[in-house]
Amino acid sequence: MKAKAILLGVALFSLTAGCDELITEPTPWTGKLTITFDDGWESAYTRGLPTLRQHRLRGNVAVVTESVDYWDGFLTLVQLRELRDAGWSLVSHSVGHPDLTTLTDAGLERQLAESKAWLQANDLPGSSVFIVPFHSFGGRELAAIRRHYSAARIANATFFHPQHLESWPAANPYGLTSFEASTFPFTTSAGRDLLIREVEAAMRAGQFVDVLFHDIPPEEFEAFKATIAALARFRSANAPYHELFGP
Repeated sequence: MKAKAILLGVALFSLTAGCDELITEPTPWTGKLTITFDDGWESAYTRGLPTLRQHRLRGNVAVVTESVDYWDGFLTLVQLRELRDAGWSLVSHSVGHPDLTTLTDAGLERQLAESKAWLQANDLPGSSVFIVPFHSFGGRELAAIRRHYSAARIANATFFHPQHLESWPAANPYGLTSFEASTFPFTTSAGRDLLIREVEAAMRAGQFVDVLFHDIPPEEFEAFKATIAALARFRSANAPYHELFGP
């Protein structure tokens, strides 16, 4: 009788554990979501980091390297290292954020090579990814980016007609696109709902999405927190750039 009771207890435990797994198992999204703060505003650290951390998400900062420790309102190297230690990627957004199409060949090479070298010299993960300033590029610029980087986010998905999102895994890692949260806009409940519907469709379709923010000023902080809370449903699909495209 005692042996039967033990076996019955084991069976009930197994059944309960199985039910718990079914209840807590996240939706098996086939796409991939990353979250990026372009330009390196300080609010990526003061508001972005604690908000994403609260929801067990990680993000990226697209760093304009000459801004670090020099431009008011932008990140310091100490803050970048804290973001790194939190599992974030620090990706290249050029040295000085110029329109690449206006540069000489030498100037283009400097913007690409020196920004990557700076990230590597400071042991910041994400140096193999480039974010194109102003979404402005042509064949010359893309060819140069390919020489220096393993992947590039080139524009917003809505810049293309029809809208373009890269597949996951990326068939063309130099054709990555984003949803710019401010264009929905994320500061309204209707805009947030639209953004989440677009992200969900992409995650179900097996696509790559970078949800893009810039500065998060105090007056937008509550809306930002609501947006990140909504994006947390895609947590199992979230990863920073260095885990997706190399160090």
